[in-house]
Amino acid sequence: MDQQLRDQLVECFREKGDWTVSELLERLQVSSQELLSQLSILRSTGQIKKVGRNTWVAVNIPGKSSEEENPLIPKNVIYDDWQGIVSRLLKCYKLGLNVLLIGPAGTGKTEAVRKVAEILKKPLRIIPCSLRTREHHIIGRLDTDENGNLYFKKGPLILSMEEGGICYLDELNIMEPDALMRVDEALDQRKEINVEGQTFRAKEGWWCVASINPLDKLHLGTKTLSSQIISRFPVKLRLAYPDVSTEYNIVKLHVPEIAKYSSKMIELIKAIQFLRTTDLPYVPTIRESIALAKLIASDVKPYEAVKMVLIDVYAQWGEVVIRQATELIESKIGKLEVFV
Repeated sequence: MDQQLRDQLVECFREKGDWTVSELLERLQVSSQELLSQLSILRSTGQIKKVGRNTWVAVNIPGKSSEEENPLIPKNVIYDDWQGIVSRLLKCYKLGLNVLLIGPAGTGKTEAVRKVAEILKKPLRIIPCSLRTREHHIIGRLDTDENGNLYFKKGPLILSMEEGGICYLDELNIMEPDALMRVDEALDQRKEINVEGQTFRAKEGWWCVASINPLDKLHLGTKTLSSQIISRFPVKLRLAYPDVSTEYNIVKLHVPEIAKYSSKMIELIKAIQFLRTTDLPYVPTIRESIALAKLIASDVKPYEAVKMVLIDVYAQWGEVVIRQATELIESKIGKLEVFV
């Protein structure tokens, strides 16, 4: 029974690098005494170690999953590096320089980081920021196990630091101030976070990239970052929307079948790029271009695809805005009913 439980524990640590006692108890359905006894044996052999009060981490597990099998390492990322963002990010990683990506939604900021993580074979933790993102969402919080014992449940920022991977803070400039303070702490030259009497330090090779959206009406909730936070990202890279030809090539990378409808797709991309210059309350991104291509390549009639992707979104602002958007689109592609 003891050997069987040890084998099960080894499999757990092959699957995931860190476990709390409560997680293991739930997974293995054994008593606390049995579990702690076997954890101690694995620690004595150097296969795992205890971190903090209640967390165990893999150190030297036989047959532990390789980097290529790590689910946090992106795979098969499709990205057209037309702005040279990936190559510059790779250079910054090599030099240990944190990077701030600046650009409107849908310009490929996240995909660029995912492509870099794939190339480097580094685990990537993406932290999607919002108006409600607080300190405990990124560093973790105190929790209790099934026996009522307190332990610190680590959040994605600390997990990324301990893995020595890549942390991507998506839309950093809408995060709450208390969370930004923790980001500032982690990016200090010491690269550590102190919480609940514990110090969590970044493993060698840890790297941080963040993105921010412009301070305009299309990106509600964005705030000006302090000079202190901006200085933690010494390299800033600006991303923009591509020209028509490049955007078509990006779409074709994602939907090769759209080549059969190239003239129609190029017309639609021209219309989309025109919409981006208007005062509409929402403007389509490259995501919408790709969605249109997928629908049209799946034999959805072009005018129906346009309605689904480019027009119906304005229903939330009422009939006046729907008509305005329709007229703007039709000024570029003609009447919808005959756009087939």
